[in-house]
Amino acid sequence: MEDKHKTKEQLIRELNGLRQQVVELKAERQWAEAALQESEERFRGFSEAAFEGIAIHKGGIILDVNQALAWMFGYEPAEMIGQNALKFATPKSGQIILEKIRTGSEEPYEAQGVKKDGTVFWVQLVGKTSHYKGQEVRVSAFRDITEYKRAEQELVKSQRNLQTLFDSLNDYLFVLDMSGRILEVNLITPGRLGYAKEELLGESILMVRPPDQHDEVMASLAALIAGTGDTCHVPLLTKSGAQIPVETKITMGGWENQQAIFGVCRDMTERKRSEEALQQSEERYRGIFDDSVASIYIFDDKKNFMASNQAGLDLLGYSKEELLSMSIPDVDADPVVVLPAHEQLLSGDRLVNYEHRLKRKDGRIISVLNNSRPLTDTQGNVTGMLSTLVDITERKQAEEQLIREKVFTESLINSLPGMFYLIDVNGKFLQWNKNVEEITGYSAEEVAQRHPLEYFEDKEKELVARKIQESFETGRSELEASVIAKNGRKIPFYFTGVRIMIDGQPHLLGIATDISERKQAEAALKRARDELEARVEERTRELRESEALFRGVSEQSPNMIFINSKGRVVYVNEKSEAVTGYRKEEFYAPDFDFRTLLAPDSKEIVLQNHSRHLRGEEIAPFDYGLITKAGKRIDVMIASKLITFRGEQAILGILVDITERKQAELQIKTSLEEKEALLKEIHHRVKNNLQVIASMLNMQTRYTQNEQIIGQLLDSRNRVYSMALVHENLYRSETLARVDIAAYVSDLIGNILQSYRLDARRIELNLEIEQIFLPLDQAVPCGLIINELVTNALKYAFPETMAAQRPHSDEIAIAFYPGEDEMLVLMVADNGVGLPEGLDLNASKTLGLRLVRTLVRQLGATLDVDKFSGTTFKITINKADE
Repeated sequence: MEDKHKTKEQLIRELNGLRQQVVELKAERQWAEAALQESEERFRGFSEAAFEGIAIHKGGIILDVNQALAWMFGYEPAEMIGQNALKFATPKSGQIILEKIRTGSEEPYEAQGVKKDGTVFWVQLVGKTSHYKGQEVRVSAFRDITEYKRAEQELVKSQRNLQTLFDSLNDYLFVLDMSGRILEVNLITPGRLGYAKEELLGESILMVRPPDQHDEVMASLAALIAGTGDTCHVPLLTKSGAQIPVETKITMGGWENQQAIFGVCRDMTERKRSEEALQQSEERYRGIFDDSVASIYIFDDKKNFMASNQAGLDLLGYSKEELLSMSIPDVDADPVVVLPAHEQLLSGDRLVNYEHRLKRKDGRIISVLNNSRPLTDTQGNVTGMLSTLVDITERKQAEEQLIREKVFTESLINSLPGMFYLIDVNGKFLQWNKNVEEITGYSAEEVAQRHPLEYFEDKEKELVARKIQESFETGRSELEASVIAKNGRKIPFYFTGVRIMIDGQPHLLGIATDISERKQAEAALKRARDELEARVEERTRELRESEALFRGVSEQSPNMIFINSKGRVVYVNEKSEAVTGYRKEEFYAPDFDFRTLLAPDSKEIVLQNHSRHLRGEEIAPFDYGLITKAGKRIDVMIASKLITFRGEQAILGILVDITERKQAELQIKTSLEEKEALLKEIHHRVKNNLQVIASMLNMQTRYTQNEQIIGQLLDSRNRVYSMALVHENLYRSETLARVDIAAYVSDLIGNILQSYRLDARRIELNLEIEQIFLPLDQAVPCGLIINELVTNALKYAFPETMAAQRPHSDEIAIAFYPGEDEMLVLMVADNGVGLPEGLDLNASKTLGLRLVRTLVRQLGATLDVDKFSGTTFKITINKADE
């Protein structure tokens, strides 16, 4: 009843109070909506920076995806939003996904996705229930595991060359009989588990599984046999008791004519860590922000710090409270660089990989790599910026160090023991070390004006000129020749030369090593060998001249002579007494055993040849070790013959002391080993010098903004690197004559991809290189051809402007295999846009194609080009003689 008696003024006051509450509620709602918009904007920034694909869906309908997921499935994000998630999975995998959503499972699982072009591929998913734009949704993270699944399927399908596959796999691999006993393991398994292979074979698989999980292991085997399972997650148990988390894929097959079980155990230590990190980050997107090793900052449109993760605080050295009271100008050490960048950001553009400097709290200036994007509200207005920074101070210091190393390299070149030089195609010296001046006696000005042939005698000039030309044509040459110094002195040198490209022009990089001492040693050894062989021949001829003079000659002979009959020594000459230390009476004693004279490592061959002699066989002269009475070993060569002595069958032997010859042979062998070591060192140094040149070319790209010049410098660097790889392969190879093409091409392609920083998800690279070994003069041109053709394909075959018109994935294939009639076939193909219409390869003036034509001619090969469905280059090469 009181309400009826309220005055008009009271009613007006209450009405005004209600209006004020409505205004406050509206303001609170607007504030909440703005905070929600900011939170969602931050979430999108983090999800866009993630490498995994992320999708937000409700009731199976996709509400939002990040760019990584769109790339993974071949769509634009807008094409996926609003679609049923099952559209992007195979029917079987769709049922699995529905079950995981229905049960709210947060465990990782695998499924098959379907790309826009219909390609089916494997992904690993993990989902979690969360809230998004005021509603309960499910957030799922995707990881492309196609390669992993493909490797597993190939393992199941193929038993060809199984032992080789066992030995090359980096996973644990077991072959079991149907009762679970181990029949075979691959090479790595025993060592990693702490067992010898013999300890595992024949034992139960339970031996390497934790005792408390044996039932689960046996259940997995039973499920495999029943056809209801193929995976086991029980860890492996080492001999020391440590557990290794693994995922075991098991399958049935045949092994040595019996049914067997194959198990491939993939070490999941790193994967487990990754999954745990992913699950933790999915609990709250804040985990991505706080735990990131990169420094992440959020600014408002006034450039004030609004948020920072711990890495960001550590980078600048401020506490959170201090940093949130500051703005960008407080820490900016490069306003000339940063101010225009911020204007670009606040206008709505992104900034990628730009470098600038910041000032820390302690006053230290640091260099950072910055990736930033604008933050916008629901109307698209820029409300701030999100920046991810990486400290590159050490990298910058490394670049400065590289400059210092250039100075060091020049000093190193001058410290090389031989002569180092660089000449152009006209024979002009462009660079050389101090040894060239000191050894030849010419000043730097004189060296610069002299032609290389002026350092050699007339009779050697033609050979030297031919070898120089060979270096420019084939990429490498070597020779021995004598340099004539200014004072007339002749000095023998061993020269090696390799062709390198500088600014698109061939140059000769050479190293000369003084071999005077080696020549003297070889001459001395040859004289000693000739004298020894002449002496042996002379003595043998004298002994054969007259058997009637045998005894007199034998007593005067410098060689040891003996006659052995029925296992007893019946005659020795005085030389035998002098050399062995035994008197004739000791030799002739009935109890004297001639085997006493034999070195342990010679008894078998001497006794075998003795028996063969008695059977009437002719025995060629051979070497063996003789032990004197004093215990000294001497090496002898024996020539023996079956004769009749005093009416009995006997063996006549003439022994020549070849101890000195053996020592000479050892010296020759040592000299050859030193030469091989020298050649390896030369390959190593040539490789190092070429890598220095490549690094200098790479460094030069940082001093120009001209994209064309940068491209030319990178192309030249890759060409130099392709030659350096040949020398690296020869240096590490057991043979100095041939290059393993499979390993060489793999390293070469890795360098090209790294050089151009390609998106591996966009271009697929297929290598089919058989085991082929090429000599240096073929390996270098082949490497340069591959470098040019792959580089051209990466640059021009897949233009971004035509990406939407290509329904298939971009692919580059390289094959190298034996062809017919002792030929080798090199193929480089791509499925890109193809060569321009009307392009005449023989008339093309581009450096790359001109270089390819030149290298094909240099190899004596043929070049065929197929322009159907992309471009295919086929080079047919004559196989070099072994």
